[in-house]
Amino acid sequence: NQPYQLSIGVELALLGTIAAIISGSEAVISAFSHRLFEKIGGQFSLLLIIIVSAITLFLLSQFHGLIGLLPIFIFLTLQTYRTNVVMTLYQKEANDAQRATMISTTSFLTYIFVGLMLPIGGLGIDIFGMRNVLALLGVFTLIVCLAGLIVYNKGKLGAGIK
Repeated sequence: NQPYQLSIGVELALLGTIAAIISGSEAVISAFSHRLFEKIGGQFSLLLIIIVSAITLFLLSQFHGLIGLLPIFIFLTLQTYRTNVVMTLYQKEANDAQRATMISTTSFLTYIFVGLMLPIGGLGIDIFGMRNVLALLGVFTLIVCLAGLIVYNKGKLGAGIK
């Protein structure tokens, strides 16, 4: 996110301060994410993560100037909540052997996906510009993640998990 921050006018000297503020907010989110998960539930948490992620990516494509820091802040702290939600769901829905396999597979697939998307995203930014790619990424996130949520729910129903 540093190239984006520089492109919206953030001074290089402020990047460390911004990173520290984001890290602090991520720590607070980590501390309270389980309580929030228990209050709103897994389904609503997943839906919230998907929709807010897509919206913040779209907002990043629209904002010019320092106001663009707000969606960055929301997006990054939300990703901390996402990580905790996914880990909680692993704990609730899988036995020990399944959990280890699920975590390893998720980690492997995440790194493969990121490894494939970075060059594609970079090429897209070169051709279409950062703002267009961010808007497209917001739409892509919404479509793919909602489809994944549907598949997840069908799998839970088939396995008899509530």
